[in-house]
Amino acid sequence: SRINQMWIKKFKVTQKLKGTNKYQPSIKIDVFSDTGKLPGTTVTLDWITQKGKSGTTKPKTTNRKGVVKIKLKKYKLADVITVTMNQIEQTDFEYNGAKNVKYENDCRVFSTDCPDITIVQSEQD
Repeated sequence: SRINQMWIKKFKVTQKLKGTNKYQPSIKIDVFSDTGKLPGTTVTLDWITQKGKSGTTKPKTTNRKGVVKIKLKKYKLADVITVTMNQIEQTDFEYNGAKNVKYENDCRVFSTDCPDITIVQSEQD
């Protein structure tokens, strides 16, 4: 039998200012599949700052609507964060980044062509 495919249908980065000199980005991901919204998909992200400080988010699982929101750490305002997909996992589904929604530069987010995204502090809170 053919393995079902899953992909990122929606992708949004938001950020909140924390105190006077930090900000905290959040990434909201909607996972979709051949069978529709995909609950129970585990997503883990890797991040690294321009100064080489790095980490991995705790694995988080999509809710019944197939949505997961991942909060990153609090970073200094000047920090530039590069984020990559560490893992996206669901039993009997195969991740197909070529179907992902387009993000920066009209390129499919977390795909082979665009494996990472860049987050910089924006003035809006």
